[in-house]
Amino acid sequence: MPLKELEVRYASRRSKDYKLGDGGGLYLLVRPTGSRLWRMKYRFDGKEKLLSFGRYPEVTLAEARLRRAEAKLALARGEDPGPRAASPVTCFEAAARAWHGNRAGALECPAITAKARVRSTRLIKTAASQELAAERVDRAARLEKERTHPAMSCVIVCAAEVAQLG
Repeated sequence: MPLKELEVRYASRRSKDYKLGDGGGLYLLVRPTGSRLWRMKYRFDGKEKLLSFGRYPEVTLAEARLRRAEAKLALARGEDPGPRAASPVTCFEAAARAWHGNRAGALECPAITAKARVRSTRLIKTAASQELAAERVDRAARLEKERTHPAMSCVIVCAAEVAQLG
């Protein structure tokens, strides 16, 4: 039997959790602390799962029923209405930035935060610096062929060493 708004409003706390069912898997969980939470049980891929819609009165009975209907539509389409997992990161730069972004709040000292930024920037720029070093070696080799400057052999040796250190 469907719930009525007054039943939800006047649901009182007890010594243990209890549920007030609305049908279609939707129920109101009343906690001993007095909080009232909208939940929905459903099955997907042969497993029982649980959706949380929010607290009453922030989420009213009508809103909870709408969310239940949306979840049922997703199930009918063969989709899991539960929370989506974050998409996997495809490149190192994005992973490094995400990692440092998450750590930034945990680091207390501004100097440590600056060091972490410098470290991540160095890691990100490594590939670019290797390409740049290779370009410098090529340019130095071209200049050596032209022999426009007497100290050119020293420049070529230094550029080759930088490229090897990469």
